[in-house]
Amino acid sequence: MFEFECEMNKMKGLESGEAAHDWLRNKDINKWARHTFTIRIKCNMLLNNLYECFNSWILQARDKLIFTMLEMIRCNLMRRLQVKRDTMRIHEQPICSKIHNKLNKFKSLSRKYVPMYSGNGLFQVRELIDDQYVVNLSKRRCSCNR
Repeated sequence: MFEFECEMNKMKGLESGEAAHDWLRNKDINKWARHTFTIRIKCNMLLNNLYECFNSWILQARDKLIFTMLEMIRCNLMRRLQVKRDTMRIHEQPICSKIHNKLNKFKSLSRKYVPMYSGNGLFQVRELIDDQYVVNLSKRRCSCNR
C-alpha cells in the first residue's frame, strides 16, 4: 500500500497530474488499482480452444452409434498419443521444445529482476529500472497480480 501512495504522490507532481490524482481519488479504488484485484477465477464457464479443437476432432464420430463413436474416439486418441510419442523421441531435452523455448524466454526476461529474501517465504523482487514487488512463495502470490 505504501508503494501505491508513493505512486499517487508522484502523479501530483506531473503536469496536469493534480487533476488526474483528484479524479482517481474520487473513483472506487477496487475498480482501477491493480493491487486490489483478485487473482481468483471469476467465471466457472470454461470455453477455450482445447474444447473447440476436441469437438471438431470428434465431429465424424458424433452421428455414429455409441459403441462405434467410442471406438472411433479411442482409435483417434491412440493415433494422437503415438504421434506425440514419436515426436518427443527426437528431442534431446527432457521436455518438449515448445515448453523449452518458453522457459528460455522467461529465463532471459528474469535477468532484469533482482530477488531479495526477507524471511518466511517472502521475497522483494526488484526490476532493474524502478518497479518492485512482494512475492509470497507459500501463498503463491505476487503483488503485481500477474
